[in-house]
Amino acid sequence: MINSDHYYYLCHVPSNSFDVVYFDPMFRHPQHHSTAIKPLRQLADHRPLDEQSITEACRVARKKVVIKETRSSKELERLGVQFIVGSHHNPIAYGVIEP
Repeated sequence: MINSDHYYYLCHVPSNSFDVVYFDPMFRHPQHHSTAIKPLRQLADHRPLDEQSITEACRVARKKVVIKETRSSKELERLGVQFIVGSHHNPIAYGVIEP
């Protein structure tokens, strides 16, 4: 594990360094019933992902960039993610970008 700002880190990694880059950002609307994540909320980076980070992730990933988000969120749409995977019965969805 590396403790770093994700954008700064991605900018300094050579192209095609990883097979997959996975983002698991804090949800814009938290699921407060998730007690496992509760102690980490205050330590987390609550900034939304931005297009520049996605661009860098696509440069660094050989196969895929995956973004975890709640199905009801508009974040994946805002980031321009077209391919979304997940069950309609599950509140979690995964945006997948193939660079």
